[in-house]
Amino acid sequence: MTLHHNEAERNLLKEISARDPRYSVYLQPEDRGKDWTPPPEPEPLPPCLHLGAPTGESVACPSCQGSVSLKLFACAVHGTATLAKRVDGYGCCDSQCAERVVDLEKKPAIG
Repeated sequence: MTLHHNEAERNLLKEISARDPRYSVYLQPEDRGKDWTPPPEPEPLPPCLHLGAPTGESVACPSCQGSVSLKLFACAVHGTATLAKRVDGYGCCDSQCAERVVDLEKKPAIG
């Protein structure tokens, strides 16, 4: 995928990429350098102790393009939750959840 940027945008992306290599994916191929490799995928979040099994229900994704349904999961704190996208009226088991508890030694509270 080639992105088209004006010179000021290209220079800004070069500067940002020098500080944080994750942004180098947005550079033009000729700006990446010959030894460039894509940054590694981020580590997945460890499971939250409150997250349970899928409920079998889904909810429409308000920020997704097209018609996208998000699976709902049982949550000991919020009742039900999505895994990564925030939807009003449901919990979301992402890194921003204030109630998120991770303990790899214990089993989930639900499920």
